[in-house]
Amino acid sequence: MVCDFLLINDIVKKLQFVGGELNICYNAVDHHVENGRGDQIAIIYDSPVTNTKEKITYKELLEQKDEGKGTRKITDTHVLYWIVVFSDITVYRMGKLGADKRLLGLRSRSGEILNMNVLLVQVSKLADVMIKYGVKKGDRVVIYMPMIPQTVYCMLACARIGAIHSLIFGGFASKELSVRIDHAKPKLIVTASFGVEPKRKVEYISLLEAALARVQSKPDKVLVYQRPNLGYVPLTKGRDLDWEEELAKAQCSKCVSVPSDHPLYILYTSGTTGLPKGVVRPTGGYAVMLNWTMSAVYGLRPGEVWWAASDLGWVVGHSYICYGPLLHGNTTVLYEGKPVGTPDAGAYFRVLAEHEVAAFFTSPTAIRAIRQQDPEAALGKQYSLKRFRMMFVAGEHCDVDTLEWSKRVFKVPVLDHWWQTVTEIQFWSYRNQEPEVEMKEMKQISSKVQATGLGYQVPQWTQFMLFKDVYILSRLR
Repeated sequence: MVCDFLLINDIVKKLQFVGGELNICYNAVDHHVENGRGDQIAIIYDSPVTNTKEKITYKELLEQKDEGKGTRKITDTHVLYWIVVFSDITVYRMGKLGADKRLLGLRSRSGEILNMNVLLVQVSKLADVMIKYGVKKGDRVVIYMPMIPQTVYCMLACARIGAIHSLIFGGFASKELSVRIDHAKPKLIVTASFGVEPKRKVEYISLLEAALARVQSKPDKVLVYQRPNLGYVPLTKGRDLDWEEELAKAQCSKCVSVPSDHPLYILYTSGTTGLPKGVVRPTGGYAVMLNWTMSAVYGLRPGEVWWAASDLGWVVGHSYICYGPLLHGNTTVLYEGKPVGTPDAGAYFRVLAEHEVAAFFTSPTAIRAIRQQDPEAALGKQYSLKRFRMMFVAGEHCDVDTLEWSKRVFKVPVLDHWWQTVTEIQFWSYRNQEPEVEMKEMKQISSKVQATGLGYQVPQWTQFMLFKDVYILSRLR
């Protein structure tokens, strides 16, 4: 069998690490605190619809450090690293790679724990709540929540204990929600009292109740986060749990190591061409690929601010609001707003300037909305984008007029790339240069998704599709 390898670094010597395991939650948060970067901002929550701004550091996600028995540090001469194999995901132990290489906190088959001795505050307590109510490794947890930090906490808490999360886009109505709940068969559902749109509140509990009335697979419990200053929603006695009350009683829960091919999440396609299909994402290769793309595709250094203007309920949100930037040690912007109307067409420029964003990801539709309301970008010109150096668009074909307008207005290279839910990251993209090297003018990818001479195919590996309880193997080359 011919295998395609993604080599994260130039590796001279390798020894197969049989039975390697990891925890993506550890790598996304704990690792950075252990390596002296706990004071760095991890999440910037910017919500113009609720007039809220919050900055959350990596250290603020941590409560205590447990130097338990059987734990030890990984030295700079025994750094564990990954090679992604096209037909499988295999872990290797590398020798003398240096302390600057990224740690992945794996466990050997003998059960020796490596670097899993830091407990999270919000995430670890939320994980403890899940365990208390019967959620264990391999169980599904449906998350139906808006663009708030608590949604990210839920994703990481599931990953921390090996539960499989299925985050459902908050814009789905009860019928679409019920189809996904029935298929995932969750042990627990986590939701919020309200979502907020520019001119209205979205009653998540009412939508969830209507969905649960239609499903056969009802969850044991529903954990409800009551959003502040938006009104209180009565809970169903015997079924519903109050977020704040449960976390106040919770203890910190340790990371649970999982095999590299353990499912991290199920993400359902939109269903526009039939019934929604659940994409099952394995943990190991996903973590490696996301970490690699943050520098190789998006040109970011750890510590810089990154903004993916999407929703956590879509694949962009999973990969590049939550896991990708946190794995790479970047600050991620969580934006609960719109390109226009919150309050005007200058909103994106404000976020880019105020939070000193280095690279930005959005859709052509968002850019067209801004252009329609402010053709000369007069509102945007009042902001200084001194840190901003790269813009990426995806989600649909980017027409030439929109591309050229974006380059003229934002005054940075604007790169079009293509991917979808089943690919999890960029299937076609442009090779990025080091940040200090000026990008050459790029040609667009054609409508047939064929790369130009300056483009290249991003390495990929086996995907799994879950549909009608059948796993379908999909190879992407």
